[in-house]
Amino acid sequence: MSKKERNRLTIKNAYYLTKNNQIVSPQFTGEHFVVDCIIYKTKEDLNLIYNEDFIEDNKHNYISLNNNQYFYAEYEPMIVSWDWELISDITNLDLNDLEDMFFLY
Repeated sequence: MSKKERNRLTIKNAYYLTKNNQIVSPQFTGEHFVVDCIIYKTKEDLNLIYNEDFIEDNKHNYISLNNNQYFYAEYEPMIVSWDWELISDITNLDLNDLEDMFFLY
């Protein structure tokens, strides 16, 4: 079975950079085809989709990466992609109990 045929392992509350220049944070750990995610987008992307009130309400809810800010945009199921780049540091992640795995940023 090739990599593309398998579901991708996601880590709950870890951060991944997508090829669409969004940051996603899966809400479950395990191998998934689809997983609920918190999605963060650039200010430019927010301005195209959301009204000023939404943007103002979330101006302090952001993640910084490479001198860019990604703001909270939505919570929705996403198809898990092999193109997602893990950007969280998981070097101290305890893998003893996968059911209770929880990652803090």
